[in-house]
Amino acid sequence: MQTARLLTVELLAANLLTVELLALALLAGCEASQPPPQVVTQQTTSRIDPPAEEPPGSPRPLAGPELPAPATAAIEPLAEPADGGQLAEETWDAYSIQGTRVGYAHMTVATVEEGGQTLRRTQGATQMKLKRDGQTIVQEMLLTTWETPGGEVVRCESRMKMGPADMVSKGRVEGQKLIIETTTLGKTQSQTIPWPAGSGGYFAVEQSLKHKPLKPGEKRTVSGLVPVLNVVGTTELAAAGYETVKLPTGDQKLLKVDSVIDLGGQKMETTLWLSDQGETLKSLMPSIGQETVRTTRADALQKLTGGDLDLLVASVVKLRGRLPNPLTTKRVVYRATAKTGKIRGVFPEYLSQRVLKDGEQSLELLVQAVRPQVPKTIDVEIVKPTDADLAASNMIQSDDPKIVEMAAKAAPMSDDAWATAVALEKYVAATIKKKNYSQAFATAAEVAQSLEGDCTEHAMLLAALCRVRKIPARAAFGLVYYPPQQGFAFHMWNEVWIGDRWIPLDGTLGRGGIGADHIKLGDSDLSTGSGLTTMLPVVNVFGRLEMEVLSAE
Repeated sequence: MQTARLLTVELLAANLLTVELLALALLAGCEASQPPPQVVTQQTTSRIDPPAEEPPGSPRPLAGPELPAPATAAIEPLAEPADGGQLAEETWDAYSIQGTRVGYAHMTVATVEEGGQTLRRTQGATQMKLKRDGQTIVQEMLLTTWETPGGEVVRCESRMKMGPADMVSKGRVEGQKLIIETTTLGKTQSQTIPWPAGSGGYFAVEQSLKHKPLKPGEKRTVSGLVPVLNVVGTTELAAAGYETVKLPTGDQKLLKVDSVIDLGGQKMETTLWLSDQGETLKSLMPSIGQETVRTTRADALQKLTGGDLDLLVASVVKLRGRLPNPLTTKRVVYRATAKTGKIRGVFPEYLSQRVLKDGEQSLELLVQAVRPQVPKTIDVEIVKPTDADLAASNMIQSDDPKIVEMAAKAAPMSDDAWATAVALEKYVAATIKKKNYSQAFATAAEVAQSLEGDCTEHAMLLAALCRVRKIPARAAFGLVYYPPQQGFAFHMWNEVWIGDRWIPLDGTLGRGGIGADHIKLGDSDLSTGSGLTTMLPVVNVFGRLEMEVLSAE
């Protein structure tokens, strides 16, 4: 069975909240009673030196300014920005998750001339190397904002590797709106979002804190653009007191700041430690155990040591008690307990699940299989499909010629939507030949070409095939029982609209539906980057839960 992993986008969103460019990033600054050694913030008037020519066979970097590829001795630094500019500032950060070094971030600030106008260009690149079930994934992102000297955003651009191809978003501010065009595999999708006065770009938090450092007891709200998700997020900052923090350059007294970012109702918490100059010298996201530390260029680019972090193993929610025949279970009652924080609100209610006994730290959760025509036993409001559940998008390219051809081949023409959907589910399970974790987050069109991947790739392709056949389809995500680890792993599957309800299907299984071994945390039509915000609850349960089987049938 092809099962779960911590979805790259969720991890990216979490890293964003660590305020350090970790792929979906809003950088944050810092403050302390003693100024940090200047070696950690390298100011210069020279440009970035280009790296030596890459040897044959090196991984292809992102388009535009190059991102480094993994090396045996050290990671290659960034090439000179394509549009030049006078470099004013350069910083390096090292990333670790659960004590394992997994990557770095490199940020530059430069002055550039465009159309007779002087702009400040802030650019950040991250690279992370992670494992899922023993297979290595390299995650790369490049973010750039262009602003006036007064800090008003003119335009922005993000480049991210979510699969074999790059996902590129380019935005421009026009009055009180931001127009964003996202391109994947040559397909461009445009969206317009409100642009409130005073909103910043990808680095809004970092810039705010450097412009005016926080003082103990002070609170501040900062609004900034979230990359890939393409929404304006609000970050609440609350400064506490000073603490002595261990850094690569030695112990320093830094100001501790609690940071909470709100992304359309989804909240993520991070702790920052700031210097007197308003720079973040350290940050920690407790939910995934991810730490960011300001360091030197040499340290940031060192070969990754300490072993590779295996996200599948690290993210498993252990289960007490047996779950016999998980694929055919019809009804299971679980007890879920939060090891840290509160559990209330973690599990939404759907036709497939209901909270029976709710508490602050523990609850009982009923999960059951759902099929068409079977009487509803859980009274809950059902959200009907929207146009986005049938439309083609950058991630679900249901208008791609290859996908249209596959949809016609996979199932005979029929007025029975359920029979068609089941045939498509079975087709996906049989057609994706290489069941592996080699893809980060490939789009449906990419999967149609490669015919490989894990749960996300199966879900992307199945959603696209269903939409071709005029069956509303969306992605569902949450937890699935994973026998090799005796617990629940993160997973993505699908839901299709049949009659008067959403019915789950799992393209990794091809069994005509799922059992009570799938616990849902949310769903998304994946219409735009903002649709990915609904996936953030997955990150919030990372390392926090314990599960127990109370009854099963």
